[in-house]
Amino acid sequence: MVGNVVDWEGQAIFASDEIYLAGDIPVLVSVDPISSAILSITACTQLNSESWQNHWSVLASKKIRPLSIVGDEGKSLRAAHKELKDITYQPDTFHAITQRFGKARNSLEKQATRCISHEYERERVYLNAKSEGVKARQLQSYQKAQIATEKALNLLSDFNWLYRHLNRQLKPVRSDGSIRPKSKAKEEVQAVLELMEETLDVDLDKEIKAVRNLLPELFTYLDQAKKVYQLLEKQVCQSVLPFFLAYWQYNRELNNLKKHKDKKRFAKSKLWLIQIMEEYQKMNPIKFQAEKKLIFAAMQGVIQSSAMVECINSILRPIFNESKGQVSQETLNLVMYWHNHRVFKRGKRKGKSPIELLTGKKVETEWTKAIIDLAKTKMAA
Repeated sequence: MVGNVVDWEGQAIFASDEIYLAGDIPVLVSVDPISSAILSITACTQLNSESWQNHWSVLASKKIRPLSIVGDEGKSLRAAHKELKDITYQPDTFHAITQRFGKARNSLEKQATRCISHEYERERVYLNAKSEGVKARQLQSYQKAQIATEKALNLLSDFNWLYRHLNRQLKPVRSDGSIRPKSKAKEEVQAVLELMEETLDVDLDKEIKAVRNLLPELFTYLDQAKKVYQLLEKQVCQSVLPFFLAYWQYNRELNNLKKHKDKKRFAKSKLWLIQIMEEYQKMNPIKFQAEKKLIFAAMQGVIQSSAMVECINSILRPIFNESKGQVSQETLNLVMYWHNHRVFKRGKRKGKSPIELLTGKKVETEWTKAIIDLAKTKMAA
């Protein structure tokens, strides 16, 4: 009744990744990260480069072509991309750096916690010792535990500083409102990786090697950010543009924070910027809204993550779990249609559906009625 490719023609960034059903059945998904519309969803018997090539070929046959492809480091996905000509590949920066080194940070935090707990225990035993001989031995154990804790905390502190600096390089906009230069970002990442090797007493060889392999492509999105800036500086006053770009970066980071206390702390750190933008809005309310809409929409096209596929995964996962893996291609097509036509109830896309954001056309019919009408048309034919 409905196909596995969206009813639309045009160019879009493909955020592509695979999702696994129960029984290890791969489902290939390509999403437009700006509208969140599922462009195509395909169940296949096995995951390989040919599967991805066929997936993208079907999209091409429907006149839906990629401006670029954003994905993780999956071998099949990367191998398939090599067969595409003149289509850039953007590695997912979250998986490449934030998640990869985040696991190392979690490990170091657990190690430090264990050391602290051990130190407290050694202190308790030492203080409860009765004889001088036992007390002397327990003092040595306690002092040794103190040294281990200090070492673990220093290691964690050093790692966190380098980790934060790595993540800072991923931000398209610097704190002064300028676009981060691609060459500078690469240099900073290379410098941090070298410092990790030389100064940290922890095995990060695997992680460092992986990031170095990704460096040639990792900051491709900064080329797009530069192009966006060049277009915006022709439309927005150059004295105002940097503040709006810094404000966009602030809002982006704020939305990514989950905990209220983290949001509050981050907003406090950017109070100076918020006050400047609030004052500008009071002085020029209409101009402020027009410029904000223009700049935020333009910067939305700077894509560095395939996280939107993870969002689709979170939507599909309950359906897959309930069906115990017995999901047909037809069911996937129906889920895609439902997702693309449902209206968002909250967030920046509130009041609009993915298909409306993708096509720019208002959808007047509620999705359930639309699918019934479609079924009637098919039966009549």
